[in-house]
Amino acid sequence: MRAALADSRYEAARAEGATLSLDEALAAAARADAVAETADHEALRALTPRELEVLRLLTLELTDAQIAQELVLSRRTVHAHLRAIYRKLGVESRVQAARWAAVHT
Repeated sequence: MRAALADSRYEAARAEGATLSLDEALAAAARADAVAETADHEALRALTPRELEVLRLLTLELTDAQIAQELVLSRRTVHAHLRAIYRKLGVESRVQAARWAAVHT
């Protein structure tokens, strides 16, 4: 959390959390999980069928060239799909995209 938030926001959230009872903290965590699950589902639905194929092959640790060959695409087209996948999933690399897919699919 500290890495995701500015120091002032982290400290404010930490202080607020310290005032919660156990039941309140569990309820807040459940709400946060529900929000995250909805966002993840929307991100997955935002991917086109071809992007889903590229993501699936990415999780198999295929290179861009291997993905291109498997899907009969150019490597440039694979790169374009990967950029779109990264943007839609909010990740910055193929490793992060593969991790996201492992957790959410």
